[in-house]
Amino acid sequence: MFHLLIELATEKNVAFYYVKRGSNSSEIVNFPEKLLEQKAEYSFLFYKIKKYIEHQDEDEYIVGHFLRRFMEIFISYKNPTKGDVKSKLDAIINSDAKYKDNQTLQDAIYKVINNESHTYMTNERLNSGNLLNTANSVLNFISLVDATHYSFLEKNYV
Repeated sequence: MFHLLIELATEKNVAFYYVKRGSNSSEIVNFPEKLLEQKAEYSFLFYKIKKYIEHQDEDEYIVGHFLRRFMEIFISYKNPTKGDVKSKLDAIINSDAKYKDNQTLQDAIYKVINNESHTYMTNERLNSGNLLNTANSVLNFISLVDATHYSFLEKNYV
Protein backbone atom coordinates (compact mmCIF):
# COMPACT_ATOMS: atom_id res chain seq x y z
CA MET A 1 0.00 0.00 0.00
CA PHE A 2 2.81 2.39 0.93
CA HIS A 3 4.47 2.07 -2.48
CA LEU A 4 1.17 2.79 -4.25
CA LEU A 5 0.77 6.05 -2.34
CA ILE A 6 4.34 7.03 -3.20
CA GLU A 7 3.79 6.31 -6.90
CA LEU A 8 0.55 8.27 -6.98
CA ALA A 9 2.12 11.20 -5.18
CA THR A 10 5.08 11.19 -7.57
CA GLU A 11 2.75 11.31 -10.56
CA LYS A 12 0.72 14.16 -9.06
CA ASN A 13 3.71 16.03 -7.56
CA VAL A 14 2.34 15.81 -4.01
CA ALA A 15 4.37 16.43 -0.86
CA PHE A 16 4.47 13.91 2.00
CA TYR A 17 4.39 14.60 5.71
CA TYR A 18 3.88 12.50 8.79
CA VAL A 19 2.91 13.15 12.37
CA LYS A 20 5.82 12.67 14.73
CA ARG A 21 4.43 11.89 18.12
CA GLY A 22 6.27 13.13 21.18
CA SER A 23 5.63 12.36 24.82
CA ASN A 24 3.63 15.57 25.38
CA SER A 25 2.99 16.88 21.89
CA SER A 26 3.07 16.01 18.20
CA GLU A 27 4.34 17.81 15.15
CA ILE A 28 3.94 17.50 11.40
CA VAL A 29 7.31 16.92 9.73
CA ASN A 30 8.53 16.37 6.19
CA PHE A 31 8.81 12.76 5.14
CA PRO A 32 12.49 11.94 4.48
CA GLU A 33 13.28 12.16 0.74
CA LYS A 34 15.45 9.02 0.75
CA LEU A 35 12.54 6.99 2.09
CA LEU A 36 10.26 8.24 -0.65
CA GLU A 37 12.82 7.00 -3.17
CA GLN A 38 12.79 3.52 -1.62
CA LYS A 39 9.02 3.18 -1.90
CA ALA A 40 8.65 0.57 0.84
CA GLU A 41 7.11 0.53 4.30
CA TYR A 42 9.75 -2.01 5.33
CA SER A 43 12.57 0.43 4.56
CA PHE A 44 10.77 3.17 6.48
CA LEU A 45 10.42 0.91 9.53
CA PHE A 46 14.10 -0.05 9.43
CA TYR A 47 15.02 3.63 9.17
CA LYS A 48 12.88 4.55 12.18
CA ILE A 49 14.20 1.65 14.29
CA LYS A 50 17.85 2.46 13.46
CA LYS A 51 17.26 6.13 14.15
CA TYR A 52 15.68 5.27 17.51
CA ILE A 53 18.66 3.06 18.43
CA GLU A 54 21.11 5.84 17.57
CA HIS A 55 19.25 8.81 19.06
CA GLN A 56 16.25 7.63 21.15
CA ASP A 57 14.37 10.56 19.60
CA GLU A 58 11.08 8.76 18.98
CA ASP A 59 8.27 8.01 21.40
CA GLU A 60 8.76 4.48 22.72
CA TYR A 61 5.15 3.48 22.20
CA ILE A 62 5.34 4.02 18.44
CA VAL A 63 8.73 2.29 18.27
CA GLY A 64 7.04 -0.81 19.67
CA HIS A 65 4.62 -0.74 16.76
CA PHE A 66 7.49 -0.22 14.31
CA LEU A 67 9.31 -3.24 15.74
CA ARG A 68 6.26 -5.48 15.56
CA ARG A 69 5.38 -4.56 11.97
CA PHE A 70 9.01 -4.80 10.85
CA MET A 71 9.28 -8.31 12.31
CA GLU A 72 5.98 -9.39 10.76
CA ILE A 73 7.19 -8.36 7.31
CA PHE A 74 10.63 -9.94 7.76
CA ILE A 75 9.25 -13.21 9.11
CA SER A 76 6.75 -13.47 6.26
CA TYR A 77 9.55 -12.78 3.78
CA LYS A 78 11.88 -15.40 5.29
CA ASN A 79 9.15 -17.98 5.81
CA PRO A 80 6.37 -17.50 3.24
CA THR A 81 4.45 -20.60 4.37
CA LYS A 82 0.92 -20.62 5.75
CA GLY A 83 0.45 -20.07 9.45
CA ASP A 84 0.56 -17.34 12.02
CA VAL A 85 3.59 -15.16 12.67
CA LYS A 86 4.63 -17.12 15.77
CA SER A 87 4.63 -20.50 14.02
CA LYS A 88 6.64 -19.01 11.13
CA LEU A 89 9.11 -17.52 13.62
CA ASP A 90 9.37 -20.84 15.48
CA ALA A 91 10.33 -22.55 12.22
CA ILE A 92 13.02 -19.95 11.55
CA ILE A 93 14.43 -20.19 15.09
CA ASN A 94 14.44 -23.99 15.05
CA SER A 95 16.31 -24.07 11.75
CA ASP A 96 19.67 -22.94 13.16
CA ALA A 97 21.46 -23.38 16.50
CA LYS A 98 22.91 -19.85 16.47
CA TYR A 99 19.49 -18.43 17.37
CA LYS A 100 17.87 -21.60 18.70
CA ASP A 101 20.37 -21.66 21.57
CA ASN A 102 20.18 -17.92 22.30
CA GLN A 103 17.30 -17.65 24.79
CA THR A 104 17.79 -13.94 25.46
CA LEU A 105 17.46 -13.15 21.77
CA GLN A 106 14.42 -15.42 21.43
CA ASP A 107 12.70 -13.78 24.40
CA ALA A 108 13.14 -10.31 22.92
CA ILE A 109 11.85 -11.39 19.51
CA TYR A 110 8.85 -13.23 20.96
CA LYS A 111 7.91 -10.15 23.00
CA VAL A 112 7.82 -8.08 19.83
CA ILE A 113 5.58 -10.44 17.84
CA ASN A 114 3.43 -11.62 20.75
CA ASN A 115 -0.23 -10.58 20.80
CA GLU A 116 0.55 -8.85 24.07
CA SER A 117 3.21 -6.62 22.49
CA HIS A 118 1.15 -3.46 22.86
CA THR A 119 0.93 -3.97 26.62
CA TYR A 120 4.59 -5.00 26.70
CA MET A 121 5.66 -1.87 24.86
CA THR A 122 3.61 0.35 27.17
CA ASN A 123 5.17 -1.33 30.22
CA GLU A 124 8.64 -1.00 28.67
CA ARG A 125 8.30 2.77 28.88
CA LEU A 126 8.55 2.34 32.65
CA ASN A 127 11.78 0.34 32.34
CA SER A 128 14.33 2.64 30.78
CA GLY A 129 16.67 0.91 28.37
CA ASN A 130 14.62 -2.25 27.82
CA LEU A 131 13.04 -1.07 24.58
CA LEU A 132 16.44 -0.01 23.29
CA ASN A 133 17.77 -3.50 24.09
CA THR A 134 14.76 -5.06 22.34
CA ALA A 135 15.29 -2.92 19.24
CA ASN A 136 18.94 -3.95 19.15
CA SER A 137 17.91 -7.60 19.56
CA VAL A 138 15.50 -7.36 16.63
CA LEU A 139 18.20 -6.02 14.32
CA ASN A 140 20.71 -8.51 15.68
CA PHE A 141 18.27 -11.34 14.95
CA ILE A 142 17.78 -10.18 11.38
CA SER A 143 21.53 -9.89 10.84
CA LEU A 144 21.97 -13.45 12.15
CA VAL A 145 19.14 -14.92 10.07
CA ASP A 146 20.12 -13.16 6.85
CA ALA A 147 23.42 -11.28 6.94
CA THR A 148 23.27 -10.36 3.25
CA HIS A 149 19.79 -8.93 3.57
CA TYR A 150 20.81 -6.98 6.66
CA SER A 151 23.86 -5.54 4.90
CA PHE A 152 21.58 -4.25 2.13
CA LEU A 153 19.32 -2.63 4.74
CA GLU A 154 22.37 -0.99 6.30
CA LYS A 155 23.59 0.31 2.92
CA ASN A 156 20.16 1.84 2.27
CA TYR A 157 19.94 3.44 5.70
CA VAL A 158 19.83 7.20 5.22
